Amino acid sequence: MTGMNKTKIFGTIALVCLCLGGVLLSTFPQFLRYVKGDIRAFEEVAAGELKAGELVHGVIDITDGCIASNEETKSTFGIETSKRTTALYYSIVGYDDQYMLYETGNTEQYATLDALADECERYYSDENADAEEPHSFLEFTAVVRNMPDDLSAIVQECYGNDYVQYFEKVMLVSANFKSYPVNIAIGAAGAVLGIVFLILTIVSWRKSKQFSY
Repeated sequence: MTGMNKTKIFGTIALVCLCLGGVLLSTFPQFLRYVKGDIRAFEEVAAGELKAGELVHGVIDITDGCIASNEETKSTFGIETSKRTTALYYSIVGYDDQYMLYETGNTEQYATLDALADECERYYSDENADAEEPHSFLEFTAVVRNMPDDLSAIVQECYGNDYVQYFEKVMLVSANFKSYPVNIAIGAAGAVLGIVFLILTIVSWRKSKQFSY
């Protein structure tokens, strides 16, 4: 293996490790908030109060159902070989009657929210005066994120141009904080490994430069 090949390999490994470490370590501030108990109660949040980066815990007991999905497609030689849903976006209602999106990639949460959506549709429909009050609910912990433009466009399509009057500009993203310590440990290990390979890349590059003269 030539010096230049070693340099490229070390550089690639360093880049991958540093990127992975950076992504996983980016969750540390959220985990720190969680450990400190800096979590807002969903039932106490008024319309327009939530800010990106905050943590929220509470119960979802009203939803219009899923209005969007995120799908991951894999292709081989330009031919689609598989497709899977990585997240669903549900339109939910807060305790101040504010609407917002809730993102989850958990299949158990899909089932609970879909059941709740069916119950809400029957209960709030004028055609089902005798329908039972919704009894399904979802207890959740989430991170607040700004709603991206593509989802904002979908919301506008579903609810009309006046949606901005009652739909939050932020959204809730389901979070499983039990897995965060593992992610942070892997992220730290990845960052350290990335630094090691970055040093090896620099050393290998210098050696290859010396032998080239």
